[in-house]
Amino acid sequence: MRNETTESEKNLTAHIQRENAKRSAWAAEDPENRVVFLTVDDIEHWRSYGIHSVEDYDRYQLVNVVVDTHKDAFGFKPSYGELMSMTTEDLQEQLISVERSLKATMEGEANAEAIKVEEFEAAITKTMETGNVDRNTAMGWLLDAEIEDNYEKSPDYLIWSLGLPSKYAKEFEKALA
Repeated sequence: MRNETTESEKNLTAHIQRENAKRSAWAAEDPENRVVFLTVDDIEHWRSYGIHSVEDYDRYQLVNVVVDTHKDAFGFKPSYGELMSMTTEDLQEQLISVERSLKATMEGEANAEAIKVEEFEAAITKTMETGNVDRNTAMGWLLDAEIEDNYEKSPDYLIWSLGLPSKYAKEFEKALA
């Protein structure tokens, strides 16, 4: 462990402290609805990652944003080794690329969810008409048909298994009661 802190490391610590102060101020504006996580400003922590300057830190953060965005877009993390060997410019281009892919993935998921909602709503309507029952009863019947085991009675599980948005949770709870 080194005792002396370089000028670059002092700048890094100050940079992180400024970022933390901005985040804290933002959260303080609406503490009931905002939560922030602060970045460690201990230089020994950053030294253990081989980060000694603001530039190193910014690059590290960029790599992590690329990794997280790639995982959201494709379902798996890319190789850290490959990313670490890229130039900063290549990383920025990679981020733009994975952001485009993430946008396409999210649009595809939204479209798939909209189709599931349309199909589910049509099934509810048909069940209401066929069974001459209200929406809650029809929904209960449809959900009962989906349930094979007791643990599957969870509204969250049913929402996930049916590919529906969480807005159905309260209705599912009522229909399953």
